[in-house]
This record gives sequence, structure tokens and C-alpha cells, in this order.
Amino acid sequence: MAKITTIILLCCLLLLAGCSMFGGKTADTLPDNITIDKTPPAVAKSISWLPAVVAVSVVLLGVSVALLFAGNKLGIMGLAGSGTVLVVAITVSRFLWLIAALGGLVALGLAALLIYKIWQNRKELMTKQFGLIDLVATVKQTQKFLTDKDKETMFGGKNDHGLAGDIQSPETEAIVAEIRGKDAG
Repeated sequence: MAKITTIILLCCLLLLAGCSMFGGKTADTLPDNITIDKTPPAVAKSISWLPAVVAVSVVLLGVSVALLFAGNKLGIMGLAGSGTVLVVAITVSRFLWLIAALGGLVALGLAALLIYKIWQNRKELMTKQFGLIDLVATVKQTQKFLTDKDKETMFGGKNDHGLAGDIQSPETEAIVAEIRGKDAG
């Protein structure tokens, strides 16, 4: 019975200590030279649940300490869990503006990286496209120096598509035909 009474008293003491430690000051209890900044309504609404989280974490810390003193090993896990939640909740409430600013900077950085990668890929595709156009033009100029038999063997005749047709995929043939069509027009 004494253990249960000790545990209840310890929990109440920790609850009161937590409430007094994390309790907010009101404007009429502050000295005249200290002013309280008004929190924007959107921010106030988004962090309105934090005092409840802090209060529950303090109570759970008390229960965990009591369990630890009673010899239960679950007290260690409770201390770790509720302590972590308490630290995160206090950090979020105190540094919400910093967390939001850093998140915004990270989002801007990721957007800039995405734009850079798109630009880089487009530049690379343009380079490859110009290289392909140059290659088709080179082959066209080379054909002038081939005999008719060599041209037919390499590029095919009326019923044959030649060695180039055997090597190239249908997609490549379509691209080359498109480039030749642009070059002729």
C-alpha cells in the first residue's frame, strides 16, 4: 500500500512541477516593459495541441519514474518515449518559425535542383540531337564517294534495306527519315 501511495504522490508532484514549469504567463502577470508577440492565427491553430502533448508527456514521465522506482523495467521505455515526445513538442513550440524557414529553404533548394536537372537533361538531349543530325549529314556526304554497288549493299535498293537497315532499329530508321525529311525541306 505504501508503494502505491508513493507512486501516486510522485505522479502528482511531477504533474504539478510540469504544469508550473510549462504553464504560460498571462499579460497581466508580466512586468510593464515586457510585451507578448501576437502569434498569427494560422500558427496558433497549428500549435494549439502542443500544451496538451506537453502535459501528457509530463504525466507519463512521472508515471515512468514511479514505475522505475517500483522496479518495473517498462519505466525506462516510458522515460525514453515520453522524454523524446516532450523534447520534440517543446522544440516545435519554441522554434516553429525556424523549422518552417528551414523547410522553406529546403523546398526552394529542391525546386532549384529540379530546374537545374531539367535544364541539364534538355541541354544533353539537344547535344545528342545535333550530333545525330551531323551524323546523318556526314553519311549523306559519304554516299557521294561510294559506287552504286556499295550504296546498294550498305543502304539497300528497291526491295532491300541493306546493312544499315539490318543494324538500325525501326525507331532509329524513323528518326533518320525524319532528319532527312527536314534536311530536304
